[in-house]
Amino acid sequence: VGSFPGLTEDQEYCLNDQDGSLTLIFGPEARWVRNNFDAARMDVQIAPQAAYDRFVGEEKLFEDETANYALLERPLPLTERSLESLSREIELPACTIYVDDESWHYRSLSADQQKARILDEEGKEALVAELEEQIRKWSEIDPGQAMSASAFFNRFADRVGTYVSVQHGGYTYLYDGMQYQEIFANNVAEGYSFREGSDAAMTLTDLFADGTDPKALLKEALLIHASRAYPEAAEAAGQALGPYLDEILELPFTFCLRRDHVQLLWPCSLTPYAQDHFPGMDSIWQYTDLAGMAYYRDLGCDNLKIFQERSGK
Repeated sequence: VGSFPGLTEDQEYCLNDQDGSLTLIFGPEARWVRNNFDAARMDVQIAPQAAYDRFVGEEKLFEDETANYALLERPLPLTERSLESLSREIELPACTIYVDDESWHYRSLSADQQKARILDEEGKEALVAELEEQIRKWSEIDPGQAMSASAFFNRFADRVGTYVSVQHGGYTYLYDGMQYQEIFANNVAEGYSFREGSDAAMTLTDLFADGTDPKALLKEALLIHASRAYPEAAEAAGQALGPYLDEILELPFTFCLRRDHVQLLWPCSLTPYAQDHFPGMDSIWQYTDLAGMAYYRDLGCDNLKIFQERSGK
């Protein structure tokens, strides 16, 4: 065991896949390969996101050995009163609805970027009223049924590369308290991405390269994601998965740019569409969830303006 040689200009390092922490790699075989577990590693106990602007010169990253395209995560400064959480309970004869409304506030974002669009107070109350109606309906079907209900609303923002994304959503759930099975769910969300310094929300035209078919690329990426993240659900869906994606991609939707994927958001519940295409399927939520994430690596770097801008194409 020799003395510590110190850090060199070509010091090997990687970013931890789980939390983004900076890991230094040492040893003669230290040429960075993500799965090289023989090399000595040292996890640096700092929040690297806070230092990205100082030790990384590029705003966007290209493909690495595992074919991952990624944008750099950069923190957004919060206001002093950053989190406003309003919790309340609605007592009904059949059960209690637990309502939580959580919003984060960021001093660097404009008022137009931060404001909620679909989920104003009236929209939130409409979702809660729908949940109350479902409780009454199911309590009439089975008067002795034990139920658990909740409604959650949130708004938050994040920044990757030179883009800021703001998302707000409403999620309502009704469970069978004995079987712990979902009886009813309605999830709606809306989000927007902005170039820093602009109040104009990005569109698919801003995201995809000229001459591409954005919805065709999104469909293919969602099919790949489904086979990778929900293999059993994708196999059970079979040929019905393609027509389902065709239909929901014709609905109005918005998107947010994340570190390694585009998150698709619908201001309406996808549950009725999933139920139509996959009747009798268990865990219908899997078919709504799989429609939300299109990874950059599956969309292709050459098809995305956000990567072409970085390379000067």
